Amino acid sequence: MKLKNIAFVYSAAFALTACNTVKIDELQPTANPQVISSAKEALSGCGDTRVTDNGVIYILKKLPGGHRWLTQHVVEGSYRISCQNMREFVDAGMIVRVSYRGKGGTTQDYDKARCETEIPTDIYKNW
Repeated sequence: MKLKNIAFVYSAAFALTACNTVKIDELQPTANPQVISSAKEALSGCGDTRVTDNGVIYILKKLPGGHRWLTQHVVEGSYRISCQNMREFVDAGMIVRVSYRGKGGTTQDYDKARCETEIPTDIYKNW
């Protein structure tokens, strides 16, 4: 019975965290219009990526039904996409939002400060 209650508490906390994601329009990037325009042009061919007018790079990853994202891989992948692949834009004041949809998915926002304070893992080292 106790284990069931603990599981419920963690599930509820996770559900509430997912609901607290800031709306994309409320994010406050500091990139200037030239940087935003450059990002739109550079990323226009990426089917799962769009750049908002206020300077957010939004990347949406979907997983077919019956599959589950591995949380550690989602967080690591979000860091690598944002802080390594998109670093030029992040350093220029843009925010990268990576959203993984499906079971086990999450949404992560990265700006320059977060990229400078987080440390990647080496989970992909042996792949």
